[in-house]
Amino acid sequence: MDVKENRLIVGGENELLSAGLEAGGFHWINRPSGFPLRNVTAKIRYRHAGADSEVFDAGDGRVKILFSTPQKAVTPGQAVVIYREDEVLGGGWIESVLRGPGG
Repeated sequence: MDVKENRLIVGGENELLSAGLEAGGFHWINRPSGFPLRNVTAKIRYRHAGADSEVFDAGDGRVKILFSTPQKAVTPGQAVVIYREDEVLGGGWIESVLRGPGG
């Protein structure tokens, strides 16, 4: 939606896919000692199965997350939570979506 211009922009299903995201306000429950984090799972909404991901420290309470396979409907304002198996490592708020390969 482009509220300023009073427009609704419609696209194809493939335009819902994202290579990754940037999240802010990230809170670590168990802060890792080194980055990037590999072999972790990112959940982008409650019922999301989770996506194998790589996490980079972007500084100032921010992270960049790249998915191993593109994910559908990554939405700014939603929460993202990082897991290693059943352990919650941390979470934050999705601020932007990365569309192309490698973000």
